[in-house]
Amino acid sequence: MSAFLDWFENLFKEAQSFLAPFERQFISGVGPIVLQAAEAAVVALAAQSMPGAQKQTAAFQQIVTNLQSQSITVAASVINGAIEVAVANLKAQ
Repeated sequence: MSAFLDWFENLFKEAQSFLAPFERQFISGVGPIVLQAAEAAVVALAAQSMPGAQKQTAAFQQIVTNLQSQSITVAASVINGAIEVAVANLKAQ
């Protein structure tokens, strides 16, 4: 049992290390802006009749364009995470 707990603790620490840069960038001042851009893109594309992968690509491009117009640059992982959150929020409504 101790080996399992050690394994689980290490797994949690690795996940936390992996997510830390995303959390720092998302929580910073640009996080809400990225999420707002993602929500706008996801809502605009929701009714489109295209495969999910195409919607994701289109949303990503819309967000990048939106952020560039505001002179904001973030990691692709932040944009992808914001898209996932926006999709989950839309589905929850």
